[in-house]
Amino acid sequence: MIPANALSKLSQLEALYMSNSFDRWEADGIRNQGNASLAELEYLSHLMTLEIQILDANILPKHLFSNGLQSYRILIGDGWDWNGNYETSRMLKLNFKTSIHSEYGVKVLLRETEDLYLDEVRGAENVLYDIDGDGFPQLKHLHVQNNTVIQHIINSTKWAACDAFPILESLILENLMNLEKICHGQLAAGSFNKLGILEVSNCNRLTNLFSLSTARCLLQLRVMEVRSCPNMEAIVIDEDQDSNEEVVEFNQLRSLKLDGLPHLRSFRSKMKKAPPGIESRHKQILTADEPAFEEFLSEELSLFNRMVAFSNLENLNLREMNDMKKRFQRLEKLNVDNCFSLQEIYQLEGFNVIEAFELRKLSIKSLPSLKHVWRKDPQGVFTFQNLKSVEVSNCDVLKNLFPASIAESLLQLENLTIIECGVEEIVAKPEDVEPAPYYCFKFPQLTSLKLIELSELRSFYPGTHISEWQKLKCLEVRNCRKVRKFGLEEVHEEGQHSIPIQQPLLLLEKMSPNLEELTLEHKDLIAIQHGQFSFQHFSKLKVLTLSNLQNRSQIFLIGFLKAVHYVETIVVESSNLEELFSCEGFTLVRNLKLFNVDNLKQIWDEDSRLKPVLQHLETLSVNGCNSLTNIVPSSSSFPNLATLEFLNKLEKLQVEYCDSAEIVFDLEGLSVDDGHTELLPQLSKLHLANLPMLRYLWNKDPLGILEFNNLRLLHVENCNSLKNIFTWSTALCLMQLEQIKLSNCNTIEEIIEKEGPEEATSSADKMILPSLKFVDLECLPKFSSFYSGSSNLECLSLKS
Repeated sequence: MIPANALSKLSQLEALYMSNSFDRWEADGIRNQGNASLAELEYLSHLMTLEIQILDANILPKHLFSNGLQSYRILIGDGWDWNGNYETSRMLKLNFKTSIHSEYGVKVLLRETEDLYLDEVRGAENVLYDIDGDGFPQLKHLHVQNNTVIQHIINSTKWAACDAFPILESLILENLMNLEKICHGQLAAGSFNKLGILEVSNCNRLTNLFSLSTARCLLQLRVMEVRSCPNMEAIVIDEDQDSNEEVVEFNQLRSLKLDGLPHLRSFRSKMKKAPPGIESRHKQILTADEPAFEEFLSEELSLFNRMVAFSNLENLNLREMNDMKKRFQRLEKLNVDNCFSLQEIYQLEGFNVIEAFELRKLSIKSLPSLKHVWRKDPQGVFTFQNLKSVEVSNCDVLKNLFPASIAESLLQLENLTIIECGVEEIVAKPEDVEPAPYYCFKFPQLTSLKLIELSELRSFYPGTHISEWQKLKCLEVRNCRKVRKFGLEEVHEEGQHSIPIQQPLLLLEKMSPNLEELTLEHKDLIAIQHGQFSFQHFSKLKVLTLSNLQNRSQIFLIGFLKAVHYVETIVVESSNLEELFSCEGFTLVRNLKLFNVDNLKQIWDEDSRLKPVLQHLETLSVNGCNSLTNIVPSSSSFPNLATLEFLNKLEKLQVEYCDSAEIVFDLEGLSVDDGHTELLPQLSKLHLANLPMLRYLWNKDPLGILEFNNLRLLHVENCNSLKNIFTWSTALCLMQLEQIKLSNCNTIEEIIEKEGPEEATSSADKMILPSLKFVDLECLPKFSSFYSGSSNLECLSLKS
């Protein structure tokens, strides 16, 4: 509260800052009670700097702000906050329910403002003419939003020609439902010359952004983003029928995003006259839904044709658009996704000059109609020798990816990923020319090859060929049932090598000996068992993923895993195994990850020998194993406790989405008197999530069996049968615990279980968690206390 008449007495005041503070101005003039009124500010004749928010524009004195402020940030009307970059010294945000023409003081501010926000300003169909007829000579940033009245930002037919927005740097237009044109009429040459950022979204009546004459002014445009304009048909409309040879150059444009423009046909389009008898509200260019207009369309109409140039474009993002074809030489990154009618990416016909594309990264996703990335083999006229990464997914009708000549030029390619596509071969056989009798595809820089869920894949190339992968480090070929993955060159009696008639996807002799990550399936284990290829080719392997295993895979798995004792990480995913390890070995494995092994009932066989297995295991992750009831088995499964001591180097345990898991640590049958060292002495991170049946972390007091002396981090979320976490005796050992996070556990009542007989007879009068710094509790409807026992709880390091 600011008492009435207090401000008017500060006659020498030069600066008044009231951002994020007082905004309860009285409507009347100066009086002796209640809050301060805006009329008091008229008495501050020396005021040069002002920050103020006025929620009700109706209480503005007519001549307020007419005394020459030099610096200001003023918010008028509701719905505003103080967020912003504040790069300028004069900022104004307006939301007027009444006509702006009656506010003389505000119009004075508008002439000087540098950063202007307009929201629902009445009486302004044309921003430049109706709000400021001088062209906003000082304005650097303009943001217009949520308006149903504005038809034009500039209407040059209503005002004397002058430079419009000569120093404007950014223009943002949002939710202008009646906006028909940004610029109507001819602009002076000095207009928009400094514009660097243009963002337009949710302008439903807008059919184009600029005329050709306006586009000529955009010399500094760096960023253009157009989103959710359902009737947008072109970005630049060419009103001059004689300008066919003029190329519009956006030489400074670095980033272009076009999203949600279902009727966009071309970046630049001619203004067309409607055929006789056709009534359309889009007279400027062709519409997509009126067949009579289709005869105007060129057969080679492209989204980006030769009449526009982007010599320095670095980032192109296209989403939810139709009927597009693209030509770019200097583009480095191309992302295309969710364009449901797109059938072709690059159309390269009709050129006879050798061009080298600078594209480095190509990402194509969810294009259900895509038939070709490159429709015809350019035969060396176009090359993509700079391409380093290609990622393609969810393109159902795409039959192949590269023409042969382009595949031969990919000497810099480092990553190739294809997921869930209709691809039958990676490289297409030339159709219009005689294919070479023999191809050699070399990928000297490729380190990652992933081919996943390609049910129709039959070969890398349908003709005679070899492919070389001398730097390959990561190989994942999964659920590609029609292709043979590995093969060997055939050796004849005279010692000559030849390519097998039925060519595999990869020849082992042509692969890198330094492969570090490999995915194998059941059929691959059978091939190894039958001697079709040796695992000696993968002697540097560090990460082994086993996918689509079956119960009968156990026959091959035992001997196979003994042979890969150098592997550090084993991942088992999407398999039907009921048990996993029933053998010794794997002494170097540090990480074991199980994903979606639905039928897995136990990780270790009850007949395991006494010799420790997985004795170096540091991380165990279990996810989506819905038949597991416990993670760490009890002594009833392992009669000799030494068998369980393979977990004594375990540092991180993560269990998620296991619907049947009731207990994490099954301690049934274990006793403090067994004379063994405590289990899990190195465990520092425990993460349990989405375990609906989990009732206990352990099924008996772990004192003397599990003590968690090194536990630092505990996360539990979405475990709706769990009532508490620690017993009182276990909590006494949590000397290193630093962070506890519990969320969305509907039955959790407390973190440390209420006292039992041990606590009642203990001489300890307090419980100390000396290292605990962070406790995060969220959505625990039955939570009553951290600890409800009789001992005092001290957390001396707690921060939040």
